[in-house]
Amino acid sequence: MNRTLAGLLCGFLAAFCFGTNPLGALKLQEQGLNTSSVLIWRFLLAFILLGLWMLAARESFKVTLREFKVLAILGVSFCCSSLFLFSSFNYMDAGIAETMLFVYPILVAIIMGVFFHERIRWPIIVAIILALTGIGLLYQGDGDMHISGLGVGLVLLAALSDAGYIIIINKSNLMMTPKKLNFYVLGICLLSNIVQTLLRGEPFIFPSNAWGYAYVLWLALVPSILGSILLVLSVQKVGSTVSAILGAFEPVTAVVIGVTLFHELFSLQRAAGIALVLGAVLFLVISQKKTQTMTKAPMSIPPVPAEDDEY
Repeated sequence: MNRTLAGLLCGFLAAFCFGTNPLGALKLQEQGLNTSSVLIWRFLLAFILLGLWMLAARESFKVTLREFKVLAILGVSFCCSSLFLFSSFNYMDAGIAETMLFVYPILVAIIMGVFFHERIRWPIIVAIILALTGIGLLYQGDGDMHISGLGVGLVLLAALSDAGYIIIINKSNLMMTPKKLNFYVLGICLLSNIVQTLLRGEPFIFPSNAWGYAYVLWLALVPSILGSILLVLSVQKVGSTVSAILGAFEPVTAVVIGVTLFHELFSLQRAAGIALVLGAVLFLVISQKKTQTMTKAPMSIPPVPAEDDEY
């Protein structure tokens, strides 16, 4: 498959996977699990499943010290993103939080332009404007709805963490499979959540029934493993800025889940929002086919010096 089309498809599927986060998180919170417990269960199961997958594939677990340092930063970024986003669900509707989270493509474009001198081409600007307009229409609240300032702050911190995560993958030059990368990232996420839970003195809560464990399995398989691997593949093939814009499908997924599973209202306003988001992504696909200056993410690393230790 063409490299660009493969990267766009991976980015779209990754956004769909991440868009299902509220489905598992909210159901577990309804069973009385706090945010820390939800994340620990999610990362623990995902870490175990990825480890078993690597063992079955006979893939080496060895990493250099240099690689481990990058993986540690990625793990902390991913942990912060999940922690801030899931915590925001306690202060505002999950759909609103997912909508606000989409400021991260703008942060990616700004950071890449300011710090890495990446030229922000006009098709990317147009795609961002179209997508943000569509995302704004997807939020359908009434005039009496109060949006917590703390909730907004948490979502913005989650967006900044997402932007950092994508850019670090793009610029880190790691030579390893997505399975191996995410095994260590999720392991560091798990450790980070355990540490912060102990420091805050929060209880670790078990799901109350089989459905609770099913939601844990969903969070581990779909957003944590499948979504993360697809995101890495997308960044490898089409770069961080384009991959971030494809994240517009994440809140669209949240709306579709709300309408189909929770019988939320599907209005003309929401239909227009989805149409604009789809139009933004379609415009981006067409522009990527026509340009020869597509951003690519270097994913190979020079030979590691002999003095680098291995874990």
